[in-house]
Amino acid sequence: MITKRERIRNDRQLPYRVAITSVLLVLGLLAAAFVSNLLWETCADRVISQHTSPDGKWVATMLERQCKIPNRKAYHLLLFPSGRKPHFDKRRVVFSCRELRRHRIRWKGPNEVHVEVQCDHVFRQELEKNGVSIFYTLE
Repeated sequence: MITKRERIRNDRQLPYRVAITSVLLVLGLLAAAFVSNLLWETCADRVISQHTSPDGKWVATMLERQCKIPNRKAYHLLLFPSGRKPHFDKRRVVFSCRELRRHRIRWKGPNEVHVEVQCDHVFRQELEKNGVSIFYTLE
C-alpha cells in the first residue's frame, strides 16, 4: 500500500519525469532526422544543354545528376514538353550513362532527335518516347 508521503513525493516527481521524457523524445527525433538525412539519397542536378524540337513541342535536356549517397555522377537525356522546367524525372529519361565526355543533340524533325554521345557505361537507351523517335550514335 502506498502511503500519503510516497504519493506526495511521486506527485512532485511527475513534472520532472514528463520533462525528461519530452527531452529524450525530442533528442531521439532529431537523431532520427539526422540519420535519415545521411541515408536519404540527396542529389544535385545541373542542366548541361537543352534543344527544342522544330515545332517547339519538345525539349531534349541533357542533365548531370550528382548524388551524395552513393557518391556518383550520371548523365541523363530527358524529353520534356516545351515550357516545363527541367528537372530529374524517371518517367522522362530516355538515355543514361556515366562519364559523359562529349554529346551532340540535333532534331531532324518535330518527332525525330539524333543523339551522338561519347561516354562510359550506358545503362538506359530508349528508341521512342511519347511519339518521338530517338536515334543514337555511340562512340
